[in-house]
Amino acid sequence: MSARRILSCILLPAYLSSCTAWHVQRASPAQVVQEEQPSQVRLSPPEGQGYCLTNDGVYHAAFVCRQEHLVMRSPTVAGDSLVGVIEGKESLVALEEIDQVATRTFSPLKTLKRVVIPLAVIALFLWGYCAWVAEDECSLA
Repeated sequence: MSARRILSCILLPAYLSSCTAWHVQRASPAQVVQEEQPSQVRLSPPEGQGYCLTNDGVYHAAFVCRQEHLVMRSPTVAGDSLVGVIEGKESLVALEEIDQVATRTFSPLKTLKRVVIPLAVIALFLWGYCAWVAEDECSLA
């Protein structure tokens, strides 16, 4: 196998890895969704509570519920609720039952940890392999 193929097999997963992190927003959930129009948001209930799903696709916050966060795709504000897709189903969460909303943003630290450092280690390994073991098999042409 050529060094070019090895390198391309390694680079593809590195580029596909997620280099984002959840960042809690200071604005209200409705304001974040209306102004930023994120593709997805992570919703957190009031402290000590969790989310429960009812049969009609409505999530409620309660102390007996265990789901700490909900990730909602394609969120929109409809009256006093957020409407979007949670776990593949059209769902609704009342704005009053959302304590925090977080959006995905680019994370330089995650990029460094997940892409740059592993690629540097792999490049050093390939350089060592080509320099000492298989000089004639490692041409990039």
